[in-house]
Amino acid sequence: MPLAAIFLLMGGLSLWLVVTGRANAFLDAVVPGAGTGTGRVGPTSQGVDPTASPPPGTPPEQITGASLGAASLAQQQVGRQYVWGGTGPNGFDCSGLVQWVYAQVGQQLPRTAQAQYQASQAVQNPQPGDLAFFKGTDPTSQEFITHVGIVIGNGQMVTATDPAHGVQIASLNNPYWQQHLVGYGRP
Repeated sequence: MPLAAIFLLMGGLSLWLVVTGRANAFLDAVVPGAGTGTGRVGPTSQGVDPTASPPPGTPPEQITGASLGAASLAQQQVGRQYVWGGTGPNGFDCSGLVQWVYAQVGQQLPRTAQAQYQASQAVQNPQPGDLAFFKGTDPTSQEFITHVGIVIGNGQMVTATDPAHGVQIASLNNPYWQQHLVGYGRP
């Protein structure tokens, strides 16, 4: 089976599981006791240390049904236009994309990247559907979260950056993003 067909099949399965409310049962069958992240992300001057390791004995962080659907749906938005203040579905800014995607899988999130950061649970090992938060991507604001993307796995995120690039897949290992990364959160 071609890789693209497998991706579409898995993405469709993920979305079906979320829409039908069977995602948690599926996750429990695959990973018994699938849980949530630890700690609350909040406004701190230091932010979250993305290089910190969880304490020994900490169970691995698991993805939720909404996260599976969000990662899949976010990837389907690649190629849409960037619109400052855009909340979709025809155009998005970064936090508008996050808010719209999560609304489609039944989870309401705040509108701005800063508010989404404050409403998320900190995670050390991001999984598909988690959010990546950045500071300093807007030269007028160095103190607040200025950008957010949706982690899709393999060191990548879906993000709406600017009118020239629209909604795109970007590497979290890109030096620009690494320089501005504050940490990861699970909505």
